[in-house]
Amino acid sequence: FQLPWIPERRLMKNDAAAIRQIFYKTAIDKRHFTDEVLDHYANQALDEGALNAMINYYRAALPSLYQLKLKPVLEVPTLLIWGEEDTALGLELIPGAEQLVTDFTYRPIPGVSHWVQQESPEKVNAIIAEWLDQPDEFFESRSPRHPGGAADIDNQHRQPFASTADVELSKPGVAVDCSRA
Repeated sequence: FQLPWIPERRLMKNDAAAIRQIFYKTAIDKRHFTDEVLDHYANQALDEGALNAMINYYRAALPSLYQLKLKPVLEVPTLLIWGEEDTALGLELIPGAEQLVTDFTYRPIPGVSHWVQQESPEKVNAIIAEWLDQPDEFFESRSPRHPGGAADIDNQHRQPFASTADVELSKPGVAVDCSRA
C-alpha cells in the first residue's frame, strides 16, 4: 500500500472487482454480501478520491505504528467488538490492548469475520446498547444533560433531526450513522 498510485489502479481495475472480492472472500457469513451490497461498496470506492482516501489511511497508520516508542494511554471509555474469524486483523493483536486504555471493554463475536457490523448486526447493536447503558463515571462527570445515559439520548432523538450536529452520543468515540434512509 505504500506505493503512490499502484494500489489504487489495481483495486479500481475491472470496475473495482477487487473491492467486491475483498469483502466477499473475507466474510464468514456471505449471505450479507449480495451482489447489490458488493456493487454498493465497489461504486463507493470508485467515487473520485474515495479509494485514495481509504488507502491513505493505511499508508499513514502503518509507519506510525512501527515508530511508536511511547504508548499513549487513551482515557476515554472504549468498546472493542472483534470478529473472532477476522483474517485481516488477527486475535493476536488484542492482548495488551487493555494496557493502552484506562476503561477497556472487549467483546469478541465467534464465527464472524472482519465485517462484524455486516455479518452480525443484531449482536453488534446489542453489545453497543448494553455498553452504552452501563453507568459511566467518565461520561456522567462531563455531560449532566443526559443523566439517563443512552436511553435518555435515544428518547430525545426519536424525532427526525436536521443534522448530525443535533445528535449527542452517550459515550465519546462511538460512531453513529445519522443518515436517513
